[in-house]
Amino acid sequence: MVQRLKRAVFNNQRGFTLLELLAVMSIMAVLAGIVTTSVSGTSEDSRDAQAIQDSTTVGSAAADYFSDQDGAEIITPEEVEVLSLFPNTTQEISTRWPEDFVTSVYRNVLPPDNATTVTDIAFLDSEGAILTAVVAETNEAINFTVPDLLTGFTAVDFNILIDQNYMSSVPDSYSQKSGLYANYLWLFEKADSAGSAGESVSRNVALFKLIVVQKLDAGTEHVSLVYQRVH
Repeated sequence: MVQRLKRAVFNNQRGFTLLELLAVMSIMAVLAGIVTTSVSGTSEDSRDAQAIQDSTTVGSAAADYFSDQDGAEIITPEEVEVLSLFPNTTQEISTRWPEDFVTSVYRNVLPPDNATTVTDIAFLDSEGAILTAVVAETNEAINFTVPDLLTGFTAVDFNILIDQNYMSSVPDSYSQKSGLYANYLWLFEKADSAGSAGESVSRNVALFKLIVVQKLDAGTEHVSLVYQRVH
């Protein structure tokens, strides 16, 4: 359509009036805007789809790593404070999995205090609703918060997977950022297996995508973040 309009502009023998030219230019601008918006949305969807596809590769590599481990499992705890709001939260990682502490891998997202940058983090489910967690003792659903992330998830340690040849390269999405903050959190969700007596003996790859960086004041660097689970 744009090409036909251009040919009409240059080939019309009687010429266009000023109003007609302005109308043609307006139509072309609108069409260009539609194309730009469409391409932008498609690009973001493609990145999400690629990240989700990459999670299958990461899951397979992690399973291979787990299969190769022998000897006693070493579980390492670390007690941390996050955002000055959540003291005495204990994370745990296992030598059976290629994992690290979430606060070690994503320091800018989960700093120990909220004095300089991040002051709050909200989590959404795949439908865009507030993510919930279930209290085991009461079966009550509550809002998912930072301690739930740190106790129920670990960070994928791509250094282990690459150095020990379980993967050839890290997913592109792992290094993508919006300013200081990771666009995707590459995590393992701890899971129980049948007959495991409640121990978190399995891992499922989980992806959280950064969808909002809300600056709280134009004069400071304080922000609140919103992450949505996409896988």
